[in-house]
Amino acid sequence: MVQIDSTTIFQDYEGLAGSFRRGLVAENKSLQTVKSYMTAVEQFEIFLAERRMPRAVASITRTHVQEYITGLVETRKPATATNRSSAVSMFSSLG
Repeated sequence: MVQIDSTTIFQDYEGLAGSFRRGLVAENKSLQTVKSYMTAVEQFEIFLAERRMPRAVASITRTHVQEYITGLVETRKPATATNRSSAVSMFSSLG
């Protein structure tokens, strides 16, 4: 039997994002939830790129996620910040 760990499978952000989306669909999340969460994941990637932070999954740290969430809380309505924060937290826990 071949042993494969998650860092081998998800070395790239896009690969993990695709897996995250499939997981949401498999959990029978509503189409709106899937769209909303994927938008948050895409915006997190933009955030990382704009700040020249790593986008390799293994290199994204808790600090990167916290900086993103802090920015959301400071600039977005509470419901938006909570939704995007939940999505990115779920996403980042996969890597």
